[in-house]
Amino acid sequence: MRFRRAGSERDRKPEINLAAMIDATFLLLGYFLFTQSAASREAQLDPQLATQQGSNKRSDLEPQNVDVLEENGERVYRVGGATYADKASLTEALRALNPDDSLFVRVRDGVDFGFAAAAVQAAHDAGYKNVTYVPFR
Repeated sequence: MRFRRAGSERDRKPEINLAAMIDATFLLLGYFLFTQSAASREAQLDPQLATQQGSNKRSDLEPQNVDVLEENGERVYRVGGATYADKASLTEALRALNPDDSLFVRVRDGVDFGFAAAAVQAAHDAGYKNVTYVPFR
């Protein structure tokens, strides 16, 4: 490695540019300062979920699911152990449940969109405010 230029200036000392190292140092300093402040905010989050007062006595760990699937060549809706063949009967079954809870509409592969959309509409007709469409495989 040659630091000296060829020519008359042989006594001159080599020059090293430190701008890139200073830039990298400040970037690393900024990164560590930012991640430290984000970690302290994350530690302040409350891990407990808020529960609604006045809900029914069933377990909060049991979500309400409507499975939209095809059995033996027929499209059906399944809620728990019961199956329903059309939107009207599904709507009546959902009205008997608690509409303040969330509802998941899980759709299996091979079911057409119109039949799955009817399940979401039946949930809204039954009074559910939080309906989530989930592809179920």
